Amino acid sequence: MIQDLIRIGSIFFLFLSLIGCISDGSQLCGTYVIKNHSNSIDTLNLSENGKYTRSIYNSKGKLIYVNSGKWSYTEKSRIDFTKFFIDRDIPYDDTYLVNEEGLINASFPVEFKNLSFAIVVDNSSNYYYQKID
Repeated sequence: MIQDLIRIGSIFFLFLSLIGCISDGSQLCGTYVIKNHSNSIDTLNLSENGKYTRSIYNSKGKLIYVNSGKWSYTEKSRIDFTKFFIDRDIPYDDTYLVNEEGLINASFPVEFKNLSFAIVVDNSSNYYYQKID
């Protein structure tokens, strides 16, 4: 029981330390994959120069869209994106076309899940980008 409390306390302290260490967002740079999607594979790469690139594949593994824009980290544990495509995890066919007029500026919370950073896109559906490197 006491060991469990110590373990929980250590994990909580690690979480606070990592989230608290994000000052300019550079710790967020790297590659992320979307979690809990069943119809698409969505990868996100955050570069140190403040630009991002996303590659979205349908369930057959065919690349259907590459999305890019700028990103920045805010002081309120949020990440802001320009020209962001909202991937609703629909069954994309091989001929799906994205209407780029529908790209938006978006802001999502940054959390710590499964021992790495996560960008929460839709909390109600449990869609989030998990950092893999």
